[in-house]
Amino acid sequence: MESLKKYLYQRKIKQGQAKKPGGQDIHVKLAKKIGIIFDATQLDNREKVLEFKAHLRNQGYQVRLLGFVNEKMESISFPFDYYSLKNVKFHYVPEGNNIDVFVAESYDILINLDFSGDLSLHYIAAVVDAKLKVGVPSEGHDHYDLMFEVDNHNQLQDFIREMRNTLNKID
Repeated sequence: MESLKKYLYQRKIKQGQAKKPGGQDIHVKLAKKIGIIFDATQLDNREKVLEFKAHLRNQGYQVRLLGFVNEKMESISFPFDYYSLKNVKFHYVPEGNNIDVFVAESYDILINLDFSGDLSLHYIAAVVDAKLKVGVPSEGHDHYDLMFEVDNHNQLQDFIREMRNTLNKID
């Protein structure tokens, strides 16, 4: 049963995967629009991502967040768009209005700040249209252009710091 779910998941990714035009140059310094997906289950993660969003906005970027709450929730209020387990289908593909709106946008940079390896977030990263996709190394997910691995207990904070330092060096 699990292999069927993974097969269907991989098939949906191939069907919906955003195609990048060949030879497309990525100029990080010229980026305007950033999409961030993340696990919003823990309050600490939400606070760090909101701080990062504020930092990016202060630097002039347009930032859109989409959080995943790993619980079946009907309605709760967050200062960002989110989806929950009730939106994730049998084959790990998320569906719903917030997902549709997020995926319909084009981004200069997409950042996946998830360390849990959630397949629904990887799916979104695969199908969204972005010039540069940044994430955590994950087996079987080759849709990221740039990946950062951190081995610290402050994974999210260290990942954000490492990513900011590296992106600031890229022309």
